[in-house]
Amino acid sequence: MSSKHLQTGDPKPAFDKTKKFRIYSMKFCPFAQRARLVATAKGLKDYDIVNIKLRDDLPEWYTAINPARAVPAIEFPDGRAINESLIVADLLDELYPENQLQPKDPIEKAKQKLFVEKQGETFIPSYYKHLKGRTEETKQELLKNISKVEQYLAENKLQYFG
Repeated sequence: MSSKHLQTGDPKPAFDKTKKFRIYSMKFCPFAQRARLVATAKGLKDYDIVNIKLRDDLPEWYTAINPARAVPAIEFPDGRAINESLIVADLLDELYPENQLQPKDPIEKAKQKLFVEKQGETFIPSYYKHLKGRTEETKQELLKNISKVEQYLAENKLQYFG
């Protein structure tokens, strides 16, 4: 992985045929980090990460990979690509069933997905709100949402850090 973020005018890097897939990312995007965290948690090593700039500096070739112009996206050597962080996370969990991250029980899996979806509606907005404002109020809101995540993990005997 290069720490450089590709931008408008940069050529698309050649696909390393020794790698199983490539994750398009942006170093500071929590949605892209989700895909990277899943790959790391599963112990996957034979993939590349390509960081790109978003918005006006987006490389021209990237819209063919993800018309939504967002990260993450995962691309395979045959050119197929999938985007959206939760979809990419599910796909990696299914493609590489070793070290399964989601429950096998369909009801428990659905509960977990509902919790993650809810965090997308509460935690993520509070995270961005605090990044933009950094007031005591935004900090407390973010901490409250972090506590909810920690409580869920503890109640369900799930381990995130460590």
